[in-house]
Amino acid sequence: MYDAKYVTKMASVLSACAMNLDLEFGRRICSYIENNEFTEGLISNNAMLDMYVKCENINDAKDLLNNGKPREALPLFHEMQLNKDAKPNEVTLICALCAYAQLGQSILLNKDT
Repeated sequence: MYDAKYVTKMASVLSACAMNLDLEFGRRICSYIENNEFTEGLISNNAMLDMYVKCENINDAKDLLNNGKPREALPLFHEMQLNKDAKPNEVTLICALCAYAQLGQSILLNKDT
């Protein structure tokens, strides 16, 4: 169930985790968001990605971007490009290329990803 006020609050908590470099608490919030299915919107995904990147946890950021769901990963990458505070690095670009490749392959094979 998507509740805009709740998602905004969770994004604010993740932002605080990012500012304080509190990866442990941020991971717990991300887990809560994922377990309660609040990951459908860009707000939640962007907040999680921002927290992982600012806490220098590239592996979790990469997993979030390249989660086997290129239709979700590519809008996140686009939002990241538009965000003045989040600058894609080499890992992010590689993940985006993988998502584009996966999406292209699924289109060629007529699979829904």
